[in-house]
Amino acid sequence: AQSRRDDALGLEQTIETEMSVLLREVDQSPDIDALKSKVQTRLDAVTERLRDFRETEERRYAENERRAGELNEEVRQLKTRTAQLTELCAAQEKRLLIDSLTGVHSRYAYDRRHAEDHQRWQRTGQPLCYSIWDIDGFKRVNDRLGHEAGDRLLRAVAELLTRHKRESDFLARLGGEEFVLLLPSTSLDLGASLADRLRRVIEAATFQHKGQREQITISCGLTQAREGDTPDDVYDRADRALYAAKEQGRNRCVIA
Repeated sequence: AQSRRDDALGLEQTIETEMSVLLREVDQSPDIDALKSKVQTRLDAVTERLRDFRETEERRYAENERRAGELNEEVRQLKTRTAQLTELCAAQEKRLLIDSLTGVHSRYAYDRRHAEDHQRWQRTGQPLCYSIWDIDGFKRVNDRLGHEAGDRLLRAVAELLTRHKRESDFLARLGGEEFVLLLPSTSLDLGASLADRLRRVIEAATFQHKGQREQITISCGLTQAREGDTPDDVYDRADRALYAAKEQGRNRCVIA
């Protein structure tokens, strides 16, 4: 665009100069023949300048068309790459949200959901029940039957908790044999009743590995979000309740 402006300005200056000289020569010319010759010379100069300008414009147009084609191809490639990156990010996000071993939500997903539920509780005042679960004697199973059996046990417990929890509840694996279950809009009394029902489901199930039957139990610590709590405060209180459940003999739910 700048080069086009420069060329147009040069053409304008050429025409103005030639016209100015032509007018002066008309005034000074003594005869018609000499005037005709001078006029023709100036018109030839203007014609040549116009021809140069037109050729330059045509070259510029061709170059612009070529570059526009290149830019369109670059934009197409960028759009394709953007779509690929979007799909890659979505797939990566999905992988981050799901625990690869058990298929329940991951620690990453839990951190996000707990923060969201805590903020919702602060805004609405609706009760938020929080529970931590830990498989009893999990290390013994790992040591005696091997890590493959331990992994199968984790998947089985996760599947039972998922199947028997409410649809609105949020289950995630924090790590190892520890799970967390968030129960939004749930009072502590109702949460305790739901948690004990889940505990009994696990207790009633029988785990089998290579023909060996194992009865598995699980312990749970529950609490409810209280005024002034941070998400860490809620977790710490539930974790202490879980520890108390272990100290009191396991296979129980303790409220804090």
